[in-house]
Amino acid sequence: MPARRHTRKTEQKVQWNITINKPFVLASVLVIIVLAGAVWVTQLINDPETFPLRSVRVEGQFNYLTAQELEKAVGPRVGKSFFNINVDGIKEVTRELPWVETVSVRRMWPDGLRIIVTEQKAFARWNKNSLLNAEGIVFTPDAKTIPAGLPELSGPDGTELKVLAHYMETEKQLAPAELHLKQLTLNARHAWTAELDNGMTLLLGRKNSQQRLARFIRIYKTVFAESMNHNKRIDLRYSNGFTIYGKKVSTAVLPAGKFRG
Repeated sequence: MPARRHTRKTEQKVQWNITINKPFVLASVLVIIVLAGAVWVTQLINDPETFPLRSVRVEGQFNYLTAQELEKAVGPRVGKSFFNINVDGIKEVTRELPWVETVSVRRMWPDGLRIIVTEQKAFARWNKNSLLNAEGIVFTPDAKTIPAGLPELSGPDGTELKVLAHYMETEKQLAPAELHLKQLTLNARHAWTAELDNGMTLLLGRKNSQQRLARFIRIYKTVFAESMNHNKRIDLRYSNGFTIYGKKVSTAVLPAGKFRG
């Protein structure tokens, strides 16, 4: 029998060649340290035990805003730590209060918050339930806080500035006759009606309302001022005259004129 050959397997050693990129390792370690530090700092500054918020000061001259309203709105957004105060959130909820016109929010180092609020100034009532400021901006506060004695302006949505401008111009026209507007209305057909502080109501129509009012003012002292009951409706929608309405409808067009809308 032929002799068996035994094959001896030779063990081969694997040689490891490891190259360490020292700058990369160093950068990685630094990144880890920075991230860990950032997490630690974030936890630290948001910890109310470390930087507690101790005082909230609200400034402003208020006639209708109350401390209870402001505290109720702002309280949930304040937070307990000086650094986790939600400044934008505080501004947003404060502006939503009807009587607030502007608001400024600032942190006051080391443990305070300062809120400066400007209250709206009502110029006139708008459509009964709302108010209008001097810039023509509408706001709707609680009905109990609406001031008495304001002029009453009314009109379709989007006509606030138009009605306000017409009110201002009409007031100037009425001044020489020592009259004032109590109410000014622009209806859906864009016709004007003015109620004066002496009880008279003027129907001015859609066109040439300022000219019609000027004609009324020219004859007011001689025709109306002393000789008639002021609780009258005066229809001025004529080319060169007017119609007077009272409890008993009486008509007097002087001189006779053609009706115009």
